[in-house]
Amino acid sequence: MGNNECVKNELNLKDYSFRYAYNSLPKNKMEEVRKRIKQILNVKSDKAVYDRIAGRTEPKLSEAQAIEQIFKSHGITIVWGAKYEEP
Repeated sequence: MGNNECVKNELNLKDYSFRYAYNSLPKNKMEEVRKRIKQILNVKSDKAVYDRIAGRTEPKLSEAQAIEQIFKSHGITIVWGAKYEEP
């Protein structure tokens, strides 16, 4: 893997991760949200969900919108990224 590929992969993980939003949930809501995400993404395993949370898979536009809506319903508006960074 070339150096450019490493940089691209690192940027993609940051861009497609919604770890910040997931970690912002109250602990007692994490399982509920994880199950809802499994439904909308049509995945069966927790590993597949955690791969999505980590940003290892680029979401489709419809999936991204649904993920944003789930977090918005819990009062979380900053969804994308591994952690919040000041603009």
